[in-house]
Parts: sequence; structure tokens; C-alpha cells
Amino acid sequence: MARLWSRFADQQRDRAAAAGLPSLALESPAHFADLLMHGYFDHHADPSRFAVDNLSETQYQELVVLAESYFASGESWFAPMALKDPDRQRLQARFER
Repeated sequence: MARLWSRFADQQRDRAAAAGLPSLALESPAHFADLLMHGYFDHHADPSRFAVDNLSETQYQELVVLAESYFASGESWFAPMALKDPDRQRLQARFER
């Protein structure tokens, strides 16, 4: 599991940077899930006080693609409340089982 996450994080590092995410986002699956669930790091210390609400539209779209890649990699579906309703619904239609 750790190896799969490490590979995913390595492959997605440039996209995460393009989305303006702090390195904390790819530290572990729990960190990334926390960000997708809340739009900020609710269960992890974050000195940067990052929030999805502060992303530009271009950065937000990179986050959406990153979230899609996350679920496509085999991670269990949950509703990523950090995403806008249309994006969340599109991903739900694809990944909810």
C-alpha cells in the first residue's frame, strides 16, 4: 500500500504543484483524503493554512484532475466535499460502486 501511494505521489507531484497544493497534500493517502474531504487539512497540522477556496480556477481544475487520478488509482470512493457539486457528481457517477 505504501509503495502504491509513493508511486502515485511521485507521478502526480507536478500536477499537485500546478494545483498550488502544499507538499503536505501528498505526504500520505490520509493527508490527501483529508484535503479532498474538507478543502483544507482538518486532521493534520498545516502551518500554511492551505484552503481549496483560495485556488485560482486553473489550479482548481488541476485539483479536479488530481482527484480523478486518485480515485482511478483504486482508492475507495468518498464524496470529495472540497470539489464543486458538478465535479463531485461527475466523479461519483464514475467511481461510486
